[in-house]
Amino acid sequence: EFSGDQYHLLLSAMSGGASTSREDGANWRALIPEFGESVARAFRDAAIAHWRTYRPTLRSEGGGNTGSTPYSLIFAMTGLAIEAGEDRAFAQRLSEEEARHAFSESSLDLNGFPDWFEPLYRVFPDIGRDAVTTELAWELEHSVAEHPLHYILDDILYHAPWLHGDVAPLILDWLRTHDVPDAILHYCLNILTGGSTAPEDLAMLAAEKSKVTTLVEQRPRWFALWVDTDPGAAIPALKAVLDGLSPSDASAFAQQFIVGLLGDRHGTGTRVGAYRNARDLKTLYVLMHRYIRIAEDIDRVGKGAYSPTLRDNAQDARSTLFNMLREVPGAEAYAAMKALEEEHPEVDYRRWMAVRARQRATQDADEPLWSTEQVRDFAR
Repeated sequence: EFSGDQYHLLLSAMSGGASTSREDGANWRALIPEFGESVARAFRDAAIAHWRTYRPTLRSEGGGNTGSTPYSLIFAMTGLAIEAGEDRAFAQRLSEEEARHAFSESSLDLNGFPDWFEPLYRVFPDIGRDAVTTELAWELEHSVAEHPLHYILDDILYHAPWLHGDVAPLILDWLRTHDVPDAILHYCLNILTGGSTAPEDLAMLAAEKSKVTTLVEQRPRWFALWVDTDPGAAIPALKAVLDGLSPSDASAFAQQFIVGLLGDRHGTGTRVGAYRNARDLKTLYVLMHRYIRIAEDIDRVGKGAYSPTLRDNAQDARSTLFNMLREVPGAEAYAAMKALEEEHPEVDYRRWMAVRARQRATQDADEPLWSTEQVRDFAR
């Protein structure tokens, strides 16, 4: 049992109970000045004993709302943190059953994974993977747009990038046959692109979902992933979709697509980058200018602070395409910029394209920078 005395000592160790961090409660020595060493050590020993006997009910087992954490669980997590922090061989000393039990408790923590989670996972990878994927599968199955669960998917994305490769196959299989809410899709795609998923697998998924998803508002995001992984097939399909929409719908679709591809000002976006060549960048740049028109841009200059909208981010992303083209060396990039001198949808931009093409040619004509040794040899 988790006693009242232990509860009050836990609050004292947690700086008055304002935090649910397992590190706060694990600082059992902070109790010594007020309660004495014998009481502090009794708290420590009880916490270590408690984690082995506490049996949480996981969400996959019908457990309650993850919006709150029972103090008995915090006490158990405190004991785990104390034992792991004081024993460098903690992971190696646990039995398989103890490891399974520890993983079950960590799944219910609201603050990411504890410090001991990864070392324990490395020692018991099969048990750890089973514990994580069981809860992940439950969250995917029960996620609805109106009530995001903020359960284990958040922790995997933000606190355990080393886990992405292990959970990516489950997520990939799930997305092939299911649609998920926008927030969950954002998490899933970031995990897939960060988990060494083969680009061809991502391309196949994106191509299929861009056609069959029942959540039509997600089509631009799927096209962004498709262009990122297989631009040769995706860009003509994207152009066909945009050409078939009304001007306002096409503009909205293009804005959502380009922000999905390049990200907003916080740096999110796709990661494979198969489109980052002169031909595809030029095609996308022209296409985005056609449907995200300069004449409709929002002018924020000198108008104070503001919160960026989709349109703001889309304008920035459209410009980023040309900045990326400028950085591509070689004759193909020069030819692409020269073509923009004639083809740019905005006539006023054409002369500027000629200037940038000349700068590209000048940079490509320059000799590589000399090393210190080459400068010395030349001087001699």
